[in-house]
Amino acid sequence: SDVCSSDLGSNANPETLYFSQTAQFKNFDESIPVKDDDAIEATVASLEINRIKYMVSMPGGLLVLTSGSTFQINGGGPDAPLTPGSISAVPQTYGGCGNVSPLAIDFNVVYIESPGSLMRSLTYNFYTSSYTPQDISIFSEHLLKDRTISDWAWAHEPHKSIWAVRDDGRMVALTYLPEQKINGMSLHSTEGLVESVCTVQEGLQNVLYKIGRASCRERV
Repeated sequence: SDVCSSDLGSNANPETLYFSQTAQFKNFDESIPVKDDDAIEATVASLEINRIKYMVSMPGGLLVLTSGSTFQINGGGPDAPLTPGSISAVPQTYGGCGNVSPLAIDFNVVYIESPGSLMRSLTYNFYTSSYTPQDISIFSEHLLKDRTISDWAWAHEPHKSIWAVRDDGRMVALTYLPEQKINGMSLHSTEGLVESVCTVQEGLQNVLYKIGRASCRERV
């Protein structure tokens, strides 16, 4: 799944979505009368005005995470095409997304809830075409108390871990196995302060790279 970058909503229209014409990424023209492959401009109707932060492509449609809620965008159903005349925005949860890019893990989306320390997951249900929210950091709140997450990365192999950077330069690792309902978090320190992390596929493992005052390399 693809995750679009932060702050997609404009300053004047923070909850408006803009889609180009089909297969023409720079063409936002509309016809009279409107055709199904025309550009689309749609504003989410919600109780509050919340800025669109991220968009994630998922099986049921486009998952739109805002600063105060999450919506699923499709053409009225999981297999319905998105056109100017058929666009639906169904709320999934009313927890806002922070400034860290969500992680698309299988059919789950993991994100940092605003203001920036609570880790939540949205699990897609194929039968109802909706998402079930869950707090996946509830058993390790003491490791995130009075702290925020500034960056993170997903290492699928070998231990299925989410490596997250706290605002104090230390890291936490969350083992995430949703199909087994297993979540476990641990605290990690280095000789310096970590500022950013990423994972790179090398052979059969996802290798974690850290950037900060002191760079280091560790296999996870």
